[in-house]
Amino acid sequence: MNRRIAFLTMGTDTQYTLALIRTLGKQAYALGYQFLVLTHFINYHNESAYLKGEENIYTLLCQIHLDGVILASDSYYHTELTVRLEELLHELHIPTVALDCKSKFFSSCVQRSQEEFQMLTEHFIIVHGLTDIACLTGTKGNLHAEQRLAGYREALKAHHIPCRTDRIFYGDFWVNSGKQLAEQIITGQISRPQAVVCANDYILNPQSSRAVE
Repeated sequence: MNRRIAFLTMGTDTQYTLALIRTLGKQAYALGYQFLVLTHFINYHNESAYLKGEENIYTLLCQIHLDGVILASDSYYHTELTVRLEELLHELHIPTVALDCKSKFFSSCVQRSQEEFQMLTEHFIIVHGLTDIACLTGTKGNLHAEQRLAGYREALKAHHIPCRTDRIFYGDFWVNSGKQLAEQIITGQISRPQAVVCANDYILNPQSSRAVE
Protein backbone atom coordinates (compact mmCIF):
# COMPACT_ATOMS: atom_id res chain seq x y z
CA MET A 1 0.00 0.00 0.00
CA ASN A 2 1.29 3.46 -0.90
CA ARG A 3 2.19 5.69 2.00
CA ARG A 4 0.44 9.06 1.86
CA ILE A 5 0.53 12.37 3.69
CA ALA A 6 -2.16 14.99 3.02
CA PHE A 7 -1.84 18.73 3.47
CA LEU A 8 -5.16 20.50 4.16
CA THR A 9 -4.93 24.21 3.52
CA MET A 10 -6.45 27.31 1.94
CA GLY A 11 -4.85 30.24 0.13
CA THR A 12 -2.74 28.15 -2.23
CA ASP A 13 -2.11 31.28 -4.33
CA THR A 14 0.04 32.92 -1.65
CA GLN A 15 3.84 32.74 -1.69
CA TYR A 16 3.85 31.38 1.87
CA THR A 17 1.52 28.47 1.13
CA LEU A 18 3.18 27.68 -2.20
CA ALA A 19 6.57 27.57 -0.46
CA LEU A 20 5.10 25.24 2.19
CA ILE A 21 3.68 22.92 -0.47
CA ARG A 22 7.01 22.76 -2.32
CA THR A 23 8.99 22.09 0.87
CA LEU A 24 6.57 19.53 2.31
CA GLY A 25 6.28 17.78 -1.06
CA LYS A 26 10.04 17.46 -1.47
CA GLN A 27 10.46 16.09 2.04
CA ALA A 28 7.59 13.63 1.63
CA TYR A 29 9.08 12.38 -1.65
CA ALA A 30 12.51 12.00 -0.02
CA LEU A 31 10.94 9.80 2.67
CA GLY A 32 8.99 7.70 0.17
CA TYR A 33 5.53 9.20 0.75
CA GLN A 34 2.96 10.39 -1.73
CA PHE A 35 1.98 13.99 -0.98
CA LEU A 36 -1.60 15.16 -1.49
CA VAL A 37 -3.00 18.68 -1.17
CA LEU A 38 -6.69 19.02 -0.33
CA THR A 39 -8.16 22.49 -0.69
CA HIS A 40 -11.10 24.38 -2.15
CA PHE A 41 -11.53 27.80 -3.72
CA ILE A 42 -13.87 30.00 -1.66
CA ASN A 43 -12.36 30.80 1.73
CA TYR A 44 -15.28 32.17 3.71
CA HIS A 45 -18.49 30.85 5.18
CA ASN A 46 -21.97 30.95 3.74
CA GLU A 47 -24.79 28.48 3.29
CA SER A 48 -24.71 28.35 -0.52
CA ALA A 49 -25.00 24.99 -2.22
CA TYR A 50 -21.89 25.86 -4.24
CA LEU A 51 -19.69 26.31 -1.19
CA LYS A 52 -21.09 23.22 0.48
CA GLY A 53 -20.25 21.34 -2.71
CA GLU A 54 -16.67 22.62 -2.65
CA GLU A 55 -16.23 21.55 0.96
CA ASN A 56 -17.28 18.02 0.04
CA ILE A 57 -13.70 17.45 -1.10
CA TYR A 58 -12.87 16.63 2.51
CA THR A 59 -15.02 13.50 2.35
CA LEU A 60 -11.93 12.03 0.68
CA LEU A 61 -10.47 11.77 4.18
CA CYS A 62 -12.92 8.92 4.78
CA GLN A 63 -12.33 7.26 1.42
CA ILE A 64 -8.55 7.02 1.01
CA HIS A 65 -5.82 5.67 3.24
CA LEU A 66 -3.69 8.37 4.85
CA ASP A 67 -0.68 7.83 7.08
CA GLY A 68 -0.71 11.41 8.28
CA VAL A 69 -2.21 14.86 7.82
CA ILE A 70 -0.85 18.37 8.16
CA LEU A 71 -3.80 20.66 8.90
CA ALA A 72 -3.24 24.38 8.29
CA SER A 73 -6.23 25.38 10.39
CA ASP A 74 -5.30 29.05 10.52
CA SER A 75 -5.58 29.36 6.74
CA TYR A 76 -9.34 28.63 6.87
CA TYR A 77 -11.60 31.61 7.56
CA HIS A 78 -14.57 29.27 7.95
CA THR A 79 -13.80 28.28 11.54
CA GLU A 80 -16.72 25.88 11.82
CA LEU A 81 -15.19 23.87 9.00
CA THR A 82 -11.84 23.57 10.76
CA VAL A 83 -13.58 22.34 13.90
CA ARG A 84 -15.34 19.66 11.85
CA LEU A 85 -12.09 18.69 10.13
CA GLU A 86 -10.26 18.31 13.45
CA GLU A 87 -13.07 16.21 14.89
CA LEU A 88 -13.18 14.03 11.74
CA LEU A 89 -9.42 13.44 11.75
CA HIS A 90 -9.59 12.57 15.44
CA GLU A 91 -12.43 10.11 14.86
CA LEU A 92 -10.53 8.50 11.97
CA HIS A 93 -7.40 8.14 14.15
CA ILE A 94 -5.22 9.77 11.49
CA PRO A 95 -1.96 11.13 12.94
CA THR A 96 -2.19 14.90 12.49
CA VAL A 97 -0.10 18.00 13.10
CA ALA A 98 -1.90 21.33 13.36
CA LEU A 99 0.02 24.09 11.60
CA ASP A 100 -0.11 27.69 12.84
CA CYS A 101 -2.82 27.11 15.43
CA LYS A 102 -3.49 25.50 18.79
CA SER A 103 -5.42 22.25 18.49
CA LYS A 104 -7.77 20.50 20.88
CA PHE A 105 -6.64 17.06 19.67
CA PHE A 106 -3.25 17.31 17.99
CA SER A 107 0.29 18.56 18.42
CA SER A 108 0.81 22.06 17.05
CA CYS A 109 3.56 23.82 15.12
CA VAL A 110 3.10 27.59 15.34
CA GLN A 111 5.16 30.26 13.62
CA ARG A 112 5.81 33.53 15.41
CA SER A 113 4.84 36.78 13.71
CA GLN A 114 5.09 39.36 16.48
CA GLU A 115 8.64 40.46 15.70
CA GLU A 116 7.96 40.79 11.96
CA PHE A 117 4.87 42.91 12.58
CA GLN A 118 6.84 45.10 14.97
CA MET A 119 9.41 45.65 12.19
CA LEU A 120 6.63 46.51 9.74
CA THR A 121 5.22 49.13 12.12
CA GLU A 122 8.67 50.52 12.82
CA HIS A 123 9.20 51.04 9.09
CA PHE A 124 6.48 53.72 9.17
CA ILE A 125 7.99 55.28 12.28
CA ILE A 126 11.69 55.23 11.36
CA VAL A 127 11.63 55.60 7.56
CA HIS A 128 8.57 57.82 7.13
CA GLY A 129 8.50 59.62 10.49
CA LEU A 130 4.84 58.76 11.17
CA THR A 131 3.31 58.72 14.64
CA ASP A 132 -0.43 58.31 14.01
CA ILE A 133 -0.57 54.70 12.85
CA ALA A 134 -3.65 52.48 13.01
CA CYS A 135 -3.55 48.69 13.25
CA LEU A 136 -6.06 46.45 11.50
CA THR A 137 -5.39 42.94 12.73
CA GLY A 138 -7.32 39.69 12.31
CA THR A 139 -10.07 38.01 14.28
CA LYS A 140 -10.12 38.81 18.00
CA GLY A 141 -8.60 35.96 19.97
CA ASN A 142 -6.86 34.44 16.95
CA LEU A 143 -3.26 33.56 17.80
CA HIS A 144 -1.72 35.39 14.84
CA ALA A 145 -4.03 38.36 15.15
CA GLU A 146 -2.98 38.85 18.76
CA GLN A 147 0.72 38.27 17.96
CA ARG A 148 0.65 40.95 15.27
CA LEU A 149 -1.20 43.36 17.52
CA ALA A 150 1.44 42.77 20.20
CA GLY A 151 4.15 43.59 17.64
CA TYR A 152 2.37 46.84 16.77
CA ARG A 153 2.17 47.78 20.43
CA GLU A 154 5.83 46.95 21.00
CA ALA A 155 6.87 49.18 18.10
CA LEU A 156 4.93 52.13 19.49
CA LYS A 157 6.30 51.52 22.97
CA ALA A 158 9.89 51.32 21.71
CA HIS A 159 9.54 54.74 20.07
CA HIS A 160 7.59 56.36 22.94
CA ILE A 161 4.39 56.74 20.93
CA PRO A 162 1.15 56.36 22.93
CA CYS A 163 -0.88 53.28 21.98
CA ARG A 164 -4.42 54.51 21.41
CA THR A 165 -7.29 52.06 21.73
CA ASP A 166 -9.18 53.99 19.02
CA ARG A 167 -6.41 53.09 16.56
CA ILE A 168 -6.74 49.31 17.09
CA PHE A 169 -9.22 47.40 14.93
CA TYR A 170 -10.03 43.70 14.72
CA GLY A 171 -11.06 42.28 11.35
CA ASP A 172 -11.47 38.89 9.72
CA PHE A 173 -8.18 38.46 7.77
CA TRP A 174 -10.27 39.03 4.65
CA VAL A 175 -11.07 41.86 2.24
CA ASN A 176 -14.29 42.78 4.05
CA SER A 177 -12.54 44.27 7.07
CA GLY A 178 -10.21 46.36 4.91
CA LYS A 179 -13.15 47.76 2.93
CA GLN A 180 -15.10 48.49 6.10
CA LEU A 181 -12.25 50.41 7.74
CA ALA A 182 -11.60 52.37 4.53
CA GLU A 183 -15.27 53.34 4.31
CA GLN A 184 -15.31 54.44 7.95
CA ILE A 185 -12.30 56.67 7.33
CA ILE A 186 -13.75 58.12 4.13
CA THR A 187 -17.09 58.94 5.78
CA GLY A 188 -15.43 60.48 8.82
CA GLN A 189 -16.65 57.86 11.32
CA ILE A 190 -12.97 57.32 12.15
CA SER A 191 -10.44 60.15 12.00
CA ARG A 192 -7.89 59.62 9.25
CA PRO A 193 -4.58 58.08 10.44
CA GLN A 194 -1.26 58.67 8.72
CA ALA A 195 -0.97 54.96 7.97
CA VAL A 196 -2.63 51.61 8.59
CA VAL A 197 -0.68 48.42 9.22
CA CYS A 198 -2.71 45.39 8.12
CA ALA A 199 -2.45 41.83 9.38
CA ASN A 200 -2.20 40.26 5.92
CA ASP A 201 -2.33 41.00 2.19
CA TYR A 202 -5.97 40.00 1.74
CA ILE A 203 -7.14 42.83 4.01
CA LEU A 204 -5.29 45.35 1.84
CA ASN A 205 -7.17 44.67 -1.39
CA PRO A 206 -6.95 47.20 -4.26
CA GLN A 207 -10.22 48.97 -3.43
CA SER A 208 -9.46 49.46 0.26
CA SER A 209 -5.84 50.49 -0.35
CA ARG A 210 -6.84 53.22 -2.80
CA ALA A 211 -9.49 54.47 -0.41
CA VAL A 212 -7.08 54.87 2.51
CA GLU A 213 -4.29 56.55 0.51
